[in-house]
This record gives sequence, C-alpha cells and structure tokens, in this order.
Amino acid sequence: MSYRIGSFNLFKLNFEADKEKKKDFEKIANIIRDNHIDILAIQEAFARDAVEQIVKCLGSYYKFSWEQPKRKGASSQQLEGYAFIWDTRRIRLAKKKEKRTNRIIDANPQIFTGYNASIGKSIKNEFGQIIKHPRLARDPYYGRFAPIGLPRVEFRIINTHIVFSKNKEIDEKETESNLQKGDIHYRRNEFQMLAKSIYNKIANSPQDNKVFYTVIAGDYNLCLYEQPTLMHNEIKLENMTLVTVQHKKTSLKTPPSAENNPKKLQDFKEKIKTLEDCYAHNYDHFSYAKEKFEGVNVSYDRIESLKNHTKAAEHFDKLQEHRKTISDHVPIYFDIELNPNTRMILS
Repeated sequence: MSYRIGSFNLFKLNFEADKEKKKDFEKIANIIRDNHIDILAIQEAFARDAVEQIVKCLGSYYKFSWEQPKRKGASSQQLEGYAFIWDTRRIRLAKKKEKRTNRIIDANPQIFTGYNASIGKSIKNEFGQIIKHPRLARDPYYGRFAPIGLPRVEFRIINTHIVFSKNKEIDEKETESNLQKGDIHYRRNEFQMLAKSIYNKIANSPQDNKVFYTVIAGDYNLCLYEQPTLMHNEIKLENMTLVTVQHKKTSLKTPPSAENNPKKLQDFKEKIKTLEDCYAHNYDHFSYAKEKFEGVNVSYDRIESLKNHTKAAEHFDKLQEHRKTISDHVPIYFDIELNPNTRMILS
C-alpha cells in the first residue's frame, strides 16, 4: 500500500494579478490530482484564501490547513506562510488527547516552535565547528497524518522553507549568528537545526504505540550537487541516520526582461533547446531517517509539471507559462510503500 507525500513551493501564492504572475488555480489542482498526491506540503502560501481556492478546484474530498510563522521584527513577506492539502479518501489528521479535558481531538498542523532548548547550546556543524544557533528565520509547519484504515500508522511531516539569504535584522539582533559567514553557510546552519534539533525531537517522540514515519519536506535553498556535505554525508543523530534525497533540478530559470535588455532575452531564448535547459537549481528535497523506515520501500522524484501541465508548445513559452500561472518551482514527491502485512499487524 503506497502513499504519496508532495512538496511544492508555489511562489507567493495569493490572488495578486499583474504582468508578472496570475495564478491558475485549476492548473495547480490538476497537478495535485493527476499525480495522486495524498498529502501536499506547500511553501510560500502567502494567503489562506488562495489555498482554499485550490481546494475548491480539487473538490469536496480534499481539506487543507494554513498558518503563518511569527517572529518579532520580521515582515510578513519574510515569514510568508505554509499549508497542507490532503485527500480525505486516503488520509485524515492524526488524533491526540486534549490535556485540559482528556478528549480525543484532531492533531491540527501547527507552526513548530518547540525547539527553544537548543538556543545557546553548542552544536557541531558539518565542518566540525562548534557554533551557536539563533532560531530559524522561518519556523517549520508540522503536520501529523494517518492513513485511512491503518489506525496505528502515522506520517509526521516537517514542512520547511529554509531562508534564502541573510536577514540583516536577525544578524543585528542575535549575536549567535555572527559566527555564520555567508548566505550558503547560513542556510546550512538552518538545515543543521532542522535535522539535529527539530527532526531529532519529532522522530523520537512516541505517540500511543504508533508506528510513525517522519519526513522533512520543502525548499531547502541548497543544491545537493553543489553541497557535497548534504549529498554524501549522512547526518548522525542520537539513534538514527538522516539522509537527504531528490537530486533533480526543481527551480526554474528567470528570463531577462525584454524591456530592459531585448538582446539579452534573445540570447537567453536561444540557449533553451530542451526542457531541461529551463531548470536552474536543485533546491527541493526530502530528508528521513533510514532506521525509522526499515521494512518500508521509499521512492522520490521531480514531478514534470513543466512538461505535462503547460499548454505552450515551445520550451521557452512553457517556462514563461509555468512561472506566470503556477510557480518558479516544480513539485517533488516522496512515496512510502508500506509492507502488505502492515494492515494485518497493526489493525
């Protein structure tokens, strides 16, 4: 029995319409539906009502949640928002016991802020250097989901968008970050925090004797090919080894402006000879602990929305159409194939 987790940076998802972008919610819904995504983690969900519009296009079987992280001194654009969309025919929210009443209620997704204990503690980065971490620039969105018919199985998804560049306000206010030099190093440190503090805590938090599978999903703003420490070095946690996967490019190139430099745009067009020429970076990934997935088959890949969900015939026109109506990223998927005996053993 296979379940598909998707991740999609939907580039300033809102209702804004101008010459640069006008979201086609039907197209986005078709990508979700046609690729049989059971749970979709969305980054750059700037507006709740835009996520709601996607779900309306999907139909009554789908539900969603949306939330925006908070951080003192940061703008709404810096913090943006996250969302989950899931197919209720196959997935429901996990349950939890309400502390005040002991009632069993839905475990609604939430911005994960429960890693305060790590602030000020020494953590080694991938170079073996002792560093101190400030909080993440954008706290992740944590969701707990259960497959229908498998009451003791749970998927735990850490939906993340690692900060693209340094935030001057953060650097000025939090002296710990002075040890971080350069944008790439800053992003690596955020990933270290996600792995060593957040993933480690969530993946080691049992819940009612359930079997659970924890995955980080999102836009890491780190290329595995260009960051060999991510590609080749597994991260050793307390009792598990974290691996990061999905190696194909997922962000799309930005064409030059025709108004400012028509010659440069023409040169750009001439270099787009295949669809693969439209891609820029390998930014979108999944991370999971191998030991926690023993006996489970996993697979992952890029979803070819640039090829299959644009109407234009020419490669360059497909690039423009996708960027304008869908996103400057394509989605990725992570399939979890549970053992056929899982239902018999856990029910």
